[in-house]
Amino acid sequence: MLVPFCPKYTVLTACVLFGVMVLVSNSQAQSSESKIDRQPKLQTNGLYRSDEEFGDPTKINLYLRFCKDGTVLKSSVAAPSTAIDLRRIRKGKRNDNLNCETYSRSSGSFGKYEINGSKIKFTTTSTETSIDYDGEITENGLRLNSVSRSNGHTVKGMKLSFFPDVEL
Repeated sequence: MLVPFCPKYTVLTACVLFGVMVLVSNSQAQSSESKIDRQPKLQTNGLYRSDEEFGDPTKINLYLRFCKDGTVLKSSVAAPSTAIDLRRIRKGKRNDNLNCETYSRSSGSFGKYEINGSKIKFTTTSTETSIDYDGEITENGLRLNSVSRSNGHTVKGMKLSFFPDVEL
């Protein structure tokens, strides 16, 4: 039995209390790490595509590619988009090139993204307009809100699914 105020047991009590503090501290750190590890990660090895088609009268699909250097590339393709459209976008054989190594700032829409936990924020700019995006990274993709700086058009809760790069 430990007697906290007894000089004979003071060192032992201090060691036991320190040991309990270390155990509690380590379990809290592991708990925090596991929460961080479970946060969805932004993927840079494929495309994010809008689950819904947008636009009137022409329907489009929105495509985003996030590069490791912090660049985001955006393309809008007439819906329904085909495998040929995707191949051209991925390999950089369209004006709206979504290939991180070969994209051109003079053609297409691009910007820089910022991530804070599972939150993401970026603005894409093209020759016609700039669009502000903010939202969250989810297990299966992204959920974004957007606002066009040119006409104020707003989209809330846009879902984008992730499609990893595959040879088409």
